[in-house]
Amino acid sequence: MAARSKMAHPDRNDSMQYISAAHNLSAYGIYSQSLAGKKENINPGIGREPGFPFVMAQIYSLGLGDIEQATMTCLRSQEGCGVQPYKAVQWLNRIFFALAGIAVFWLSLSFFSSLKLATIAGSSVWLNIKMQSSMDQIISDPLALVLVCGFTLLAAKTLVTKSHKKKILLAVTTGFSLSFLILTKAIFMYFFYLSCIILIGYLIALKIDKVQIKKFTLPALVFVITSALLPALWINRNGEISGHYKLTDMREGIALSARNIFHDMTLPEYFTSFVYWIPGSGDSFARRFIPEEHWIRFDLSNPDGFFRKGHGDFSTNVQRLIEEDNVSPEEARQKWTDELKRQILSNPVTHALTTIPLFYRGILRDIFIPLSLPGMIFLIFWAFRNRQMILLAVLSPAFFSLVFYPLVSLNVSRYQITAAPAFAMGLVFFFVMIHEWKKKRKEKRIPA
Repeated sequence: MAARSKMAHPDRNDSMQYISAAHNLSAYGIYSQSLAGKKENINPGIGREPGFPFVMAQIYSLGLGDIEQATMTCLRSQEGCGVQPYKAVQWLNRIFFALAGIAVFWLSLSFFSSLKLATIAGSSVWLNIKMQSSMDQIISDPLALVLVCGFTLLAAKTLVTKSHKKKILLAVTTGFSLSFLILTKAIFMYFFYLSCIILIGYLIALKIDKVQIKKFTLPALVFVITSALLPALWINRNGEISGHYKLTDMREGIALSARNIFHDMTLPEYFTSFVYWIPGSGDSFARRFIPEEHWIRFDLSNPDGFFRKGHGDFSTNVQRLIEEDNVSPEEARQKWTDELKRQILSNPVTHALTTIPLFYRGILRDIFIPLSLPGMIFLIFWAFRNRQMILLAVLSPAFFSLVFYPLVSLNVSRYQITAAPAFAMGLVFFFVMIHEWKKKRKEKRIPA
């Protein structure tokens, strides 16, 4: 890999929840993020998406690491548990990056039939230092990366194959890859809903072609069923243990609270965001050349800043509702989440405008974005103009990631790791455009 992370504390922040869940699964066979330490003190819980903890637990069950070294005591400490307990998982993350690169390599080869362009696509993952910056952190991003790249390749194979039997088998594998992606990044449940709407619309469009309906309906139905199967089973499990039929705990409200606070940006802060969020040097550049009042709220350590206040406001308002309305914590969380949704719907222009810098923040995850972004834009226009709907369809999860995250979250750049297929194909298409431009320029020079 291009980057070799030297992360000294890979188990901080969100990582603690994945590690504790994997520890409880491996040691006791119980899914819970509890740090209680003893089996008798741990009850089944909901918590974060279960996909990555299940993968981690399997690694440890094979004897490829010792999760017991990640004790509850050291996880709670400032220093964490070091690197040793997680080396096997970190190597697995490297494998995920390698496999993701192979998937986009084959995807590019399928559409453009060029080894050079396919190598460029693969290299957009293999050599992407920025994308690999969290490779050694114990979070679900690398797993989500390989799943979204795998889904994209399988979807392409499903859509282009002529054999009806093979199409159904591929629909099964494509559906299960999306199913596990949803259990890794719950936000893709909304992509599943969107996919169902598109499939229904396509069936309606085919109503006069009975032959096409017959060929399309069964693979589509198989895809929908297999995509929904694992999330449905997990939602049912959560309902049985808590009485609330949902995929994860109440994180939607926290995400929306962290997102909606950007509605309060001043105009100078709005333009400062494009500087401050430049990876590596943006914050120091802003501190040096921009007045403090315009960048101070972007500082993650500032208690009155966008990050900490956005998260803190959710808890504050939930507690207020509990006291004022005499409701349960669950009801208060749902009530304030509904209020945050109302704020978005009642301020559509403000929300749309603040989505632009947050979109910009996310795409900077790709070190090749100066090339891949214009490539993506022209790829979309080219695909529509030439009726290459299959290409747009298989890249739809990546496009969904690019658009949906900045709409509903603060869109820190690591969220956009699931946009990797779009970044890769955008980079490829950039070089396709350069080649075509050179070709046309050369033809003009040749005398008639």
